[in-house]
Amino acid sequence: MSIDELAACTADVLDPQRPDAVAKQHAKGRLTARERVTLLLDENAEFIESGALVEPANPALHGPADAVVVGLGHVHGRTSVVISYDYTVLGGTQGINSHAKTSRAVLLADRHDAPVFLLSEGGGARAQEMSWARLSKSSGDFEGLARLSGRVPLVGLALGRAFAGHAILLGECDVIIATEGSAIGVAGPPLVKAATGLEYTPEEIGGVHIHEAAGAAERIVRTDADAIGEARAYGSYFIRPVVPYVEGRASVGADLRRVAEQAGPRPMRLIMENLADEGSLFELRPTWAPNAITSLARLDGRAIGIIATDPRVDGGGLTADGCDKTARFMALCNAFGLPLLTLVDSTGPVPVGRAAGTALFRHAARIASATSRIRVPSMTVIVGQVGGVAQVLFGGFGRFLGGPIQVMWPSARVVGLGATGDQSSPLAVARTFGTDDVIDPARTRDLATAILTRGPVLPPTQELSPIDPW
Repeated sequence: MSIDELAACTADVLDPQRPDAVAKQHAKGRLTARERVTLLLDENAEFIESGALVEPANPALHGPADAVVVGLGHVHGRTSVVISYDYTVLGGTQGINSHAKTSRAVLLADRHDAPVFLLSEGGGARAQEMSWARLSKSSGDFEGLARLSGRVPLVGLALGRAFAGHAILLGECDVIIATEGSAIGVAGPPLVKAATGLEYTPEEIGGVHIHEAAGAAERIVRTDADAIGEARAYGSYFIRPVVPYVEGRASVGADLRRVAEQAGPRPMRLIMENLADEGSLFELRPTWAPNAITSLARLDGRAIGIIATDPRVDGGGLTADGCDKTARFMALCNAFGLPLLTLVDSTGPVPVGRAAGTALFRHAARIASATSRIRVPSMTVIVGQVGGVAQVLFGGFGRFLGGPIQVMWPSARVVGLGATGDQSSPLAVARTFGTDDVIDPARTRDLATAILTRGPVLPPTQELSPIDPW
């Protein structure tokens, strides 16, 4: 092969040589697989592609790069693995060689300790290659990605219809960012029809808003570019855990005092905004289990996780979904060394009628289990009510359990467990050493900064510590 022949073969797989396919993708308002890679990587970053010249295992088929673009590139200056499926090639289906390429990408992530960005759009197994399965190379993409969980960030983007194997790979990721109009499902319309005789659209099977309501997608955005921007923003908390702090608001202390003095449930998101660096909140699953708020943030430039019970939804009480959401977020932050700040205003469990049939005790135990594994600096602030088992699960009686540093605002109250009258006041709790301190709300940010951000940045855990897919 001459250099000119090599150049021609290489050019054939690139977008300029495929104008019709590119135009069709653009007509749907979507970017091509390669455009997505370019947008994800740092500006002018080199993309070191693996398997660009690969063709489908079935010689009767033709498909540039076998429908998936994989390789290494820099995201926020860190070597990262990118897996970008190409819907314009055989519908983005997963063939024998494309599985091998994805497996190779996962291995590279393991070798280079590299975050993985999975950009998914396509169907499942390629029907035209089923008879070739006996010749296939061992595919380790599903198992390999699972083994990376908790060791490197796994960021999934649903950028269209993502079915079967695509859905499983997305489900293994730490976070799923999806565009409007996307669909995710373990079986696509053809398989559903073959099995049941019923016809459904992709959106009826797994439209993105179905998954948003069910808590399966952490963020929903409008366009491919929006999703990739969100993926970069999410990744920044893990890739760059410390960034220079730019001085923001000057009225934080006064604002928090006003919040503490007002009657009724506390506005937790307002408190979070006043505690975190300006513009740094990145909330996950905001519309699912809204009684529990989970958000990435920065404090004095340091990436942290914030958990808050929202008293304006179910009294901030415990629900099965809220417990699952909280426990998974704790595990995510713990795995990657992000300190945890918990803000509590909760009445405890929701009414019995609401909780019946949800096995709430099993879900609540997930928080206790996640807490037992915490290795990162952590702090709990009781800003309003705390009662029942929430006192234990959210650090209310932390000193008895080796739990986090725990402080109370003057507005805090302990309810239940025999606490009545003056016994429920923060002063009474402090006198019996049921809290580390009662503080002026204006001190909260400074105290949290001192406790959570002044220690060393912990590396990802080297133990087998996978993030629960749910």
